[in-house]
Parts: sequence; structure tokens; C-alpha cells
Amino acid sequence: MELIVLGIYAPYPAPEGACPGYLIKHKGESWLLDCGSGTVSRLTVFCPITDLTGVILSHLHTDHISDVWILGNAIYRYTLHRKLKNSVYLLLPDEPEKEYNSIILNRTCFSITHINEDLKPPSKMNISFKKVNHPYTCYATKIEADGKVFVYTGDTAYLESLVDFCKGADLLLCEAGVPPSTNRPNDEYHIQTYQAAEIAKKAKVKKLLLTHFSPDVRPQEYLKETRGIFTNTELATENRSYYV
Repeated sequence: MELIVLGIYAPYPAPEGACPGYLIKHKGESWLLDCGSGTVSRLTVFCPITDLTGVILSHLHTDHISDVWILGNAIYRYTLHRKLKNSVYLLLPDEPEKEYNSIILNRTCFSITHINEDLKPPSKMNISFKKVNHPYTCYATKIEADGKVFVYTGDTAYLESLVDFCKGADLLLCEAGVPPSTNRPNDEYHIQTYQAAEIAKKAKVKKLLLTHFSPDVRPQEYLKETRGIFTNTELATENRSYYV
């Protein structure tokens, strides 16, 4: 599997940056995980719209979905000109209702399926989901192929059961939404950087890739609290590929 990082910032992009978006490519399939501001223009550098298999939205906060309407415009245009051979799958939670209803206005552009923990998406890869701890319903995503395992946490506060979901992963893409040295020990929205490292260590993953950075914090600051706990930690870098 190839992971291409399109955007890493939240809740708004840094200059010349983008909000969360990650492309997974494997044996002819291309899945976009989250679709934040700025991701669609970057997506087209690495994957023509006509080659996109599907989109998985971890949850419906705007910094993770704001480009899905723009992507819908592109898909609709390609559909009109008969350049799309197959529908593009859109997997997403069905709540909050207001956000969900605004997205499914694009139902003619996507083949829509609601995410739950029993869902088995139409893929040659094994894609599974786990509900995590976030004010908006949110799911972590695990993708397995050719004996390799990739996990993306989505947005979540610390959750001990994530350790089992991530166990043995070759690559864990974990949000680090609480900036380092911030005194928010019981944050209800996001994982703290040292907690991301603890999950990686307990789950015995091979590599931890941090993402979901505040644009007003130097990215290198995020490593200070992690490497003393889990050595093989890196910062996700936009427009870079990682191979699983």
C-alpha cells in the first residue's frame, strides 16, 4: 500500500497547507480518507478523479469534509462527459443530521454508504472501522492488504480500546490534535502527543506518523513528547508518500 499525505492541518490550513486528507493506493484502487480544505487540488496531482475508487469520511467536522462538495462538482462534471466508468463510493457517518443532509445533496455524484463497525466496503483490501471518542460520531479506519496493516485514527480523545484496534499495525497515522505542553489532560476532542506514542507502544506498531497539527505551532514541537516513549515516530509531511 502507498499512503500519500495531502493535508495535515486543523482546524484550518497553514499557508500553502491543507486540512486533513490522505490517499491510499493499492493494486488499482484509490481511497481518499477525509477531504478537508485544499485536498482536492492535491488529490488530482496523484490520482485523476476518474481513478478514484471511493472516499471515507471519518466524521463530519468541517475541517475534514469541506472539499467533499468540490470533489462532488468534479465527479458530476466527469459523469456528464461520460468519463467515469464507475460510481465513486462515499462512506460516512449518518450524523450529525444537518451536516449529513448537506452532503447527500451530492447523492447523484456518489454511491453513499453509512459507516458502522460491521461495514465491509467494496474493496479487494480488508477495510474495517472502529467507533472512537469524539463529540461528532467518528470512526477509525484499518486497511489490510498483502499481510500489511495501516490504521488511521480519525479524530478522537484517548481511548484504550484503540490499542487493540491498532495492534501490530505496520503504520499508524494518529491525530495529535492537542498541541504539546497544552494543559488539557482530559481533552474530549483529541489525543495528546504523548498519548499517541503510548498507543503506538502498547499496540506494538512498527511506525507512528503524527498528523492533525495546529497551524500556529511549529510541527517539530510535536515530537518532543513522543520520541521518549516511542522512538519510531515521524511527522506526516504533505505531498509525501509512505509505503506500508
